[in-house]
Amino acid sequence: MSRSLWLICLYWLFGVAGQCALADEPDHLEANRKMIRNGVQAVLMCNGLFTSHRTLEQVFEQELAYLFRFGGAVGTASGGDYFVDHERRAVGVGGDTAGARIHAAFREGISCVVMAPGQGLDDIDSLPISTMPPPAGDPGTIPWPDGDLVPPVR
Repeated sequence: MSRSLWLICLYWLFGVAGQCALADEPDHLEANRKMIRNGVQAVLMCNGLFTSHRTLEQVFEQELAYLFRFGGAVGTASGGDYFVDHERRAVGVGGDTAGARIHAAFREGISCVVMAPGQGLDDIDSLPISTMPPPAGDPGTIPWPDGDLVPPVR
């Protein structure tokens, strides 16, 4: 019995000590996680504001609501470590403790695109646009993917 008790004590001691050691180690992926979160938030904000024409309050309440699973959105509708450039139809999220600033910009015919880390507002004009006209006719009568008509499931 004493051998079993000794093994249990050793297991507990090394288990607790191992957990404490892990808790003290820095999170080497934190910067990457923040950069990804900032990019996701930037493109969601951009699409909400410039594609769906929602208010900033609606974007934070609806589009960004699920970000709580990832530590929450950067800022609130009242302000935070983000900016909205209505003239350029662009959003930037992050900076300082919120992680790398990532931008997203609205492009005609495409919607919003996330820009690479390090790209700024001056790079927006180098992003692609699409000038392809919509298909001729009523989209409701044109089969998907060219139109909106989806055949019934049998």
